[in-house]
Amino acid sequence: MPNAGYDRQSRLLVATAISERAWRDANEGSQCVVSTISLMREIHAANTACAARLSLNLRTVMVEAPPALRESARRQLYGKALDDVVGEGILPDYPQEVALRVNNSGSLMELQALATRWVDQTFFRNYAP
Repeated sequence: MPNAGYDRQSRLLVATAISERAWRDANEGSQCVVSTISLMREIHAANTACAARLSLNLRTVMVEAPPALRESARRQLYGKALDDVVGEGILPDYPQEVALRVNNSGSLMELQALATRWVDQTFFRNYAP
């Protein structure tokens, strides 16, 4: 994985490396769940093309946070340096198709339960969004 910073180009390098690794593993028969905060059209397009080429399923999960939680996290995590923050200095490219939207209220137990249920449905019960 490239050693990168937080600017858009660095984030794109990291997201590309993660995406390529997941598709290599998926092509070899693995079930892959990848967490990334890329929100970049280049990654969405590459994932869609790769899924079609390999005849594999692609499901996008969008984790969204309420405005109050975003503001709190913004102050705690980033302070005043917002140029390299997606949604602040870097405009996000939201995916066009989303299989599941998750409201991240800040409750880790709630998020873990939802993730477990979604993985069970997706990989073990032929979930069809």
